[in-house]
Amino acid sequence: MQTNGPEEMLDIYSKLSTVETYYKKRQAELVDSNLLVAQRLRTERSLGEWLAANVKAGNPQLSHRTIIGLPDGVTPDKSSRWQRLSQVDSND
Repeated sequence: MQTNGPEEMLDIYSKLSTVETYYKKRQAELVDSNLLVAQRLRTERSLGEWLAANVKAGNPQLSHRTIIGLPDGVTPDKSSRWQRLSQVDSND
């Protein structure tokens, strides 16, 4: 999946999560649900790769270098989980 930046990937992630919830409520076919979950995981993996490459940890008030914080809507827990996911070998 080729995207322009974290905002677009976060938008896709949000929409996939919404549709996934809808599928669960409607008890959709397992194949459709699995395809949706697979795409959500690919999106999380892409976000993890972007975060690992662009976000630097630390306190900007104590540092003499520029520190890029997490994008809006990304918690430290999500960031950590997505970055770990991006390090797992993929068979795509």
